[in-house]
Amino acid sequence: MRTRRNAFTLIELMLVVLIIGLVYSLALGSIKRAGTSEVTLRLENLEAQMLKYSNNNHVEYICIDRCEKCYVYVDGKEVKSVDSVVTSNVRLHRFDVIYGSREIELRAFFNADDQEERACFRYEIFADGSRTEMMVETPKKVVDFAGTFHTTTSYVNLSEAISAKREALQSVHK
Repeated sequence: MRTRRNAFTLIELMLVVLIIGLVYSLALGSIKRAGTSEVTLRLENLEAQMLKYSNNNHVEYICIDRCEKCYVYVDGKEVKSVDSVVTSNVRLHRFDVIYGSREIELRAFFNADDQEERACFRYEIFADGSRTEMMVETPKKVVDFAGTFHTTTSYVNLSEAISAKREALQSVHK
């Protein structure tokens, strides 16, 4: 004859507590990682990362001190100190239909103490949504920030970037 069981055994209770604890620790770890996950800032994703701050604001990514210190400014106020995406030997160019490219001279940058500092790199998204259009030449590649309606594109060298710009211009004129 079978006896009727009215309670769980100690082993069954311990297994349930163990499983609940395991599920809780896995879920808690995932939540912590999701809250702190940050994308590594690179030239290729700089524009996308800055768009997070934009929301009809003027957003600037500025590097000073030979590109060792970089900051994000929103409407002229420093929001965050960030890693540099460039080195001090970066060259900035603007596409020119006749000459191919012209090197850009950066405008003066004034810090919070109203002291002028030499910026070695500057990328801006303006309040109206327009953006800095430039080609950034590094020793390994050229990244083309083509503006509001185009995606950021990488090229092997400056001449390849200029050729791509000229081809795009020719396709518009056809």
